[in-house]
Amino acid sequence: MVGRPPKRAFPVADGHVPLGSGSVLRLGITDMKALQIVLREGPQTAGQLATRLRHTTGAVTSVLDRLERQSLIIRSQHPEDRRRIIVSATRKTLADGDNVYRSIRDAYAAMQRGFTTSELEFLVRYYEGSVELTRQEIARLGESAERRRSQARRGR
Repeated sequence: MVGRPPKRAFPVADGHVPLGSGSVLRLGITDMKALQIVLREGPQTAGQLATRLRHTTGAVTSVLDRLERQSLIIRSQHPEDRRRIIVSATRKTLADGDNVYRSIRDAYAAMQRGFTTSELEFLVRYYEGSVELTRQEIARLGESAERRRSQARRGR
């Protein structure tokens, strides 16, 4: 077998897989995104999750309520600040249910077996470079928008 790309080298970023898997779990896209963030990045506060989702904390509370009702997440007290909660994924619930990503993983693995190690390395470099470029551009656009808002507040 030829070399494999690093784990998560080719995640699906366009939302189609989360939508499809979300329908199996009966989750909306925002709920699915929230669950993916907690699964990928680990436990975090509701505020951190709201920031990652670019939603208000009130909207994220509703998301967490829905995920908790399905036993997909648990909320626990923050160890240092009793006003905050920590959100964690309930991996057992996910493991006990249908693995909505298994067939996709298997299909990608089969496709990747058709590439040489150097081809896979190129794809990884390209993808990682694309992700970094996108992050830089998003940051630049955010700075530009903030500059415009600041100028508007000053009356320019």
